[in-house]
This record gives sequence, C-alpha cells and structure tokens, in this order.
Amino acid sequence: MTGIRTSVLILLAAISASAQKPPPVLDMHLHASAADANGPPPLALCVPVLEHATRDPRRPWGDIFIEWQKKPPCPDPVWSPRTDEALMKGTIAVLERRNVIGVLSGTPDLVERWREAAPDRFIPGLQFRFGRDGLSPDALRRLYREGRFSVFAEVTNQYVGIAPGDPRFEPYLAVAEELDIPVGIHIGTARRAPRI
Repeated sequence: MTGIRTSVLILLAAISASAQKPPPVLDMHLHASAADANGPPPLALCVPVLEHATRDPRRPWGDIFIEWQKKPPCPDPVWSPRTDEALMKGTIAVLERRNVIGVLSGTPDLVERWREAAPDRFIPGLQFRFGRDGLSPDALRRLYREGRFSVFAEVTNQYVGIAPGDPRFEPYLAVAEELDIPVGIHIGTARRAPRI
C-alpha cells in the first residue's frame, strides 16, 4: 500500500508541476542589446505604452526620446537595467519564468553571448540596416553557413528610408531565398532619418 501511495503522490506532484508551467510562447521580436543602446541607463517606459514622446522639429529626435525616457509621464514606470549583464540575465529570467523562446536579433557576437547563457531560449537572428551594419550579401551567406544565425532579422532599413522592395536590398533577399533563410522586417512607425 505504501508503494501505491508513493506512486500516486509522485504522479500528483508531476501533474501539479506541469500544470504550473505555461505553454511555450515564441517571441519574434527580441533584441540582444547593450544596456546603453538607447542612451545612458537607466531609461524608463510607462507600461502599457499609451503615448510616445512628442516630436519637436526644432530639436533632434534622439534628445527628445532620451528626455522622455529619463522622465516618463507615469507614476510607476519600468526602469531598464544599468549593465549589459543585468539586462541579459533579467531578460533570460523572464523568458524562463514565462516559457518564452525568442528570435534574438543583434550583432553576431552579442547574440552568441546570449545564446551561450541560455541555449534553449533563443533562435539566433541577425540584425541588419543599411549604413549601420556594413554587411555584404557574401558576408550574410558566410555567417549563415557558419551557423551564426537562423533568421535574417530584424531588418530595419525603413529607419534610413529604404523599403523592402528597394533594389539595393534585392541581393540580400536573393541570398535568403537561395539558402531558405526566414527574413524578419520591421514594420510600422519609425523615426525620421536621412535617406541612404
């Protein structure tokens, strides 16, 4: 009788543990970034984001955005970590608690560092923007064949006025098509930037 009771208790514990773990979630838009990527930390956001900083054409957008994040217009903002290590560890802790797997974009080295810290939590992506990342179509092909990324994302060319159908982007799309690489393109609003 003791053996049956023990088996039932173990089964109930296993069912209880599995019932507490949320189902897996795939986050298609996760960034491996430095803590100061958007300005000197800490920065804050009001959650949910109900409004954005107001654009003033007399001032640089970056200054307005940083000011808005340094003095958020809500009583209980969420503040960013101060260090790269705290940002990575905090992100991984949330992913594990919520059972999230993220398509992680960023530079190849930073994405690799995050993957080493939590190999089961990330699908490696490769960020790309003309004028910032200096990546050629041949480099894209080489990095993919080296296993440095699985998804060509996040592509943010709209920040420099380049649409997905622009002929300058075609060689990159040809490599993605040739190697069957998924492409993730940022859509929606973007701050104004000089065209390239």
